Amino acid sequence: QRRDMIRLMRDAGITPQTAQVRPDEAELTRITGAQAPSGIPCVIAAPVVERAKRSATATRGRRSRFAQARRSGSGERPAPRTTTTAA
Repeated sequence: QRRDMIRLMRDAGITPQTAQVRPDEAELTRITGAQAPSGIPCVIAAPVVERAKRSATATRGRRSRFAQARRSGSGERPAPRTTTTAA
């Protein structure tokens, strides 16, 4: 990862400034903009996801041929599909 970042910065023409810091140093706070926690919890509400309503036309396309024939009232199974092959 370090080599990738060095290559990306070089390609972008960026010369980084580095600093050796310890966790309790003021320089780290200045660089990162860190602050002490306020103590107030951050509440993020979950987004409301609405399900799509199903309509009669949406389900009609998914029925099998048998179910369509049964629904039409014929009571018989539809004839099997035939295919022709070149001889």
